Amino acid sequence: MKTETHIVPEAVAPTRLQEYGVGIFSSCPTKSALKKAIKKGGVNVNGRPASTATFITGGETIELSLPEKVASRRKLDFPLKVIFEDEHLAVIHKPAGIVVSGNSFKTIANALPQNLEPSKLPDATTPQPVHRLDHATTGLLLVGKTANSIRQLNKLF
Repeated sequence: MKTETHIVPEAVAPTRLQEYGVGIFSSCPTKSALKKAIKKGGVNVNGRPASTATFITGGETIELSLPEKVASRRKLDFPLKVIFEDEHLAVIHKPAGIVVSGNSFKTIANALPQNLEPSKLPDATTPQPVHRLDHATTGLLLVGKTANSIRQLNKLF
């Protein structure tokens, strides 16, 4: 079991946990990942199970406990054109006919680790798209490679 703890600063305006907590935990860098963790009972606020309706007002202790991920044996071998890449983020060209993320195996999100260099920064995480483009759309896609860059890019969107 992997556990991460975050203490909320005192001067925080009342905010829903799922909004406040985006990117503060390396194992849940996106809003959807955090929401999923909350719904599965993996998030406690001041020792009590949190819900998607939980508000953060300042001074709380947020604890995230998730089972260790079992490494997937399957890797998607789908070459992507990388337009730009550094330690924080990447910009890739999304071809038409493939979804950015979702329940299917053939997604841009699943192809990212095989196409990008891992970040060497302390808050490095699995590369995650920070927005989506439609299945039929071709275009540029921003990808965060660290928890902080994902959080900052999500704020911009």
